[in-house]
Amino acid sequence: MAVENENIVSEKFWLNLAAENIYNSFEKRVASVTRLKEVIVWAFTLFTTGGFVIGVFGKVSEFPYYSLYLFGAGFALLTLAYVLAGEAQYPVTQQYHPNDTEGIARVFSAAVNKQSAFFKLAAGITFLGFLAIAFAILFLFSDAKKPVTVVKSEMYPLTVITSLQKKDSLYAIPLTVMTLPKAEVYVSIRAGKEKEKLLFNEVYKADTTGRLYQSFTVSEDSELYWIKAGIRPVNKTDTIIETSKTIRLEKPKTN
Repeated sequence: MAVENENIVSEKFWLNLAAENIYNSFEKRVASVTRLKEVIVWAFTLFTTGGFVIGVFGKVSEFPYYSLYLFGAGFALLTLAYVLAGEAQYPVTQQYHPNDTEGIARVFSAAVNKQSAFFKLAAGITFLGFLAIAFAILFLFSDAKKPVTVVKSEMYPLTVITSLQKKDSLYAIPLTVMTLPKAEVYVSIRAGKEKEKLLFNEVYKADTTGRLYQSFTVSEDSELYWIKAGIRPVNKTDTIIETSKTIRLEKPKTN
């Protein structure tokens, strides 16, 4: 850097160089804080409704609890880092005498050090926040399971008793299921010769004796009904052994 059109390394050269670096430091510090805040804002899009985590791993209710804890800790840290990054951008209030150059220099250095401390703290907390989110996503990947295989079997006890009873202009379908105690029972009712119309599809829980009692009401718009009841206990190999029975009910013919 030339001083008065002369390439002389002198006291004035170093003073000019220091002044130029001080001027540049303002812009560099503002740019660094702005980029840090943009990265933090981007991180929050990972967990929004249309974000990466929801898009890849599905419903939040199905996430393992430790992943949710890590996500919560990570975003709490990123929120704190965002606030600290904002503090690094705000002007620092200091008192000084306008004619005291040494005092101005000390005040300026103290203000710069304070803003730098906020920025370094925000950057460190941002790192910890991203680390927590990274571990949360890693656990989600490790817990991702292959689709459960459904195998038809008659190895579990299942008795289904039902009938079609006329009540005024409607028909009642009482249903009794005897199976494993407290088993989840899948019940569906379809109408039509090809089972084309689904009327009911619910999951109920058997009592402690393995019995389930339900009653359904259907209209007279079909001549044929199909009642299916089944259970799906899951074994240790993530294979569902489905035991089910389907009963065909035909509307009684009237003269």
